[in-house]
Amino acid sequence: GTTTKRGIFTGPYTRVGKLVTGRGVLRLDCGDVYRGELVNSEMHGAGTYTYANSKKVLHGTFEHNVFVG
Repeated sequence: GTTTKRGIFTGPYTRVGKLVTGRGVLRLDCGDVYRGELVNSEMHGAGTYTYANSKKVLHGTFEHNVFVG
């Protein structure tokens, strides 16, 4: 895996400077887990976000780290 500003990303990726683009699993420092597309180190595209504390799951489209449905 590789370290991003938010956690550890595993999966195929390309890196430009500190920015990571790829598809895989991002294990955030807070314990939450994102599975999906990362563009310039942001959750962007199709993905699933699972909250560590509540196990609540968001599945759908993300744009610039925001779940949009």
